[in-house]
Amino acid sequence: MTPNDTAGPASPPDAARPAPEPARVREAPTLGFEDLTRGLLWPMIFRAPALALRPARVGFALITIVLLALVGSISRLWSDTNYADRLADAFAGLVGEWLSILFLGGGGRSGPGPVEVVFSHPVSSIVLGVPMLAILAVGAGAISRSAAREFALNERDPWPRSLAFAAGRGVSFFFTLAIPILFVLAIYLTIAVAGFLLLTLPGVSIVGAVLFALALAAGLLAAVATLAGLLALPIFLAAMACEGADAIDAVQRAYAYAIARPIRLVVYIAIAELLGLVFIGVVALVTSLGVSFSLDAASAFGGRPLPNPDAGALWSASGAIVEFWIKLAVLLVGAIALSYLASAGVIVYLLIRRVVDGQHHQDLWSPPAPSAIKGDGAPSA
Repeated sequence: MTPNDTAGPASPPDAARPAPEPARVREAPTLGFEDLTRGLLWPMIFRAPALALRPARVGFALITIVLLALVGSISRLWSDTNYADRLADAFAGLVGEWLSILFLGGGGRSGPGPVEVVFSHPVSSIVLGVPMLAILAVGAGAISRSAAREFALNERDPWPRSLAFAAGRGVSFFFTLAIPILFVLAIYLTIAVAGFLLLTLPGVSIVGAVLFALALAAGLLAAVATLAGLLALPIFLAAMACEGADAIDAVQRAYAYAIARPIRLVVYIAIAELLGLVFIGVVALVTSLGVSFSLDAASAFGGRPLPNPDAGALWSASGAIVEFWIKLAVLLVGAIALSYLASAGVIVYLLIRRVVDGQHHQDLWSPPAPSAIKGDGAPSA
């Protein structure tokens, strides 16, 4: 046996060997907005426009605005002006002023603000203020609860469930908005009555002058409560919608968060407001362009879509119907704005709660299901 017989099989020539694979170059992963903002809280506010555009929430807001308009129109019984129209014009002017400042860098207010309207119509504000505030509380409360369920739990409740939640807690939602106002008003009336009793009579005026220090302390308390209330205003209803609490607890939570982290809350609210102004500005622009386009197209060949005093009764009725649809489109802009305010308030509340208490934003209180309650009221096992 030769050495060649014991050797293994001959290795193939170099030409027959497979060529080595080229080294693969790893591509750098593409970073998206979510990757860049992971771990941050404030980018969650950018979900507010999508939450606000849900049809159920826009519907809640539209019905709320219509009911507010109907109640406000009752002022015609004792006044020449429509209280609801004056308030609507005041809020529209305020938003228009903000949009002008944001996009044009300036602009002055052309009309009275909402607070001026309230004080300039005292009878309407007193008589109609309570029912209008109740309607606003329940309507915005239903929107807040619906938005909270979707934002925190990624669940879309049917609109009857959200409405039932807000209506069942309507008194609490109302007092969540009313308590801050009543608190400051009570301090004002107390100082006013004490001033009348102690500072108008010669014999006790010296006592009133000495006790005026208490009036100053009460005034400082009212000022702090007013400023903190204005800061916490966007999250009052959200606190009620997200927690299984009464109105007093919801107001206390909102005040506590505003006082504990005022700068963080201001930052969150500022982001939500700037985003809201841009969002509502775009919605209003699209609506205006759509209405103008439709009117121009409808009248291109001589049509008269709007009421004409020289036309007959039938043509005037047709024009009135067209005008109704245009006003409905304008109302939808207001409804989307109200839906955004409530939805953004929920997000801001859950974020500031997480900052202050460390409670995750997905932790949302929900009432027990009826099937889980025994006849004696105790939860079933």
